[in-house]
Amino acid sequence: MKKCPKCKETKDLTCFSKDSRNKTDGLQYKCKRCERVYNNDYKEKNREKCLEYNKKWRENNRTKTKEYNDQYKRRNRDKIKEYRKNNKAKYNAYHAKRRAAKIQQTPSWLTKEHLDQILEFYKKAQRLSEETGIKHSVDHIIPLQGKTVRGLHVPWNLQVITLTENISKSNKVIL
Repeated sequence: MKKCPKCKETKDLTCFSKDSRNKTDGLQYKCKRCERVYNNDYKEKNREKCLEYNKKWRENNRTKTKEYNDQYKRRNRDKIKEYRKNNKAKYNAYHAKRRAAKIQQTPSWLTKEHLDQILEFYKKAQRLSEETGIKHSVDHIIPLQGKTVRGLHVPWNLQVITLTENISKSNKVIL
């Protein structure tokens, strides 16, 4: 049993998180509930600061972030599939927006040769997927829906990359 100095309640040791810096009992001095309330208050008051810190951390630790995301997707395939199933409208809206952007970002001045070249990218992606067993997709080098810049759906803005690379790239320009 241990007393939390914040809420003044005596609680079981399981109500306190571990803290290796605390040499007396190896637990934090505040209970989990008080710590959670403090953290939530801090995050609310310093929202922009926390978001900026997290963004910088992710940028500096891209490999860790990618590994974590990949592991999460592998461990929670069923959970993700269920979420998509339960939120079908959200996913349909996203894909409809994407298709509309693709159509809108396809210039009317493209020639038949250009359209054939675009088709070749999709055929190449399918062929590579079948040959290697690794899913490939056609990526827009400059995204169609980027935050700062918008690319066109033209042959010179396309590349074939693995699906995992494309997903991790998201709507970012990576040159």
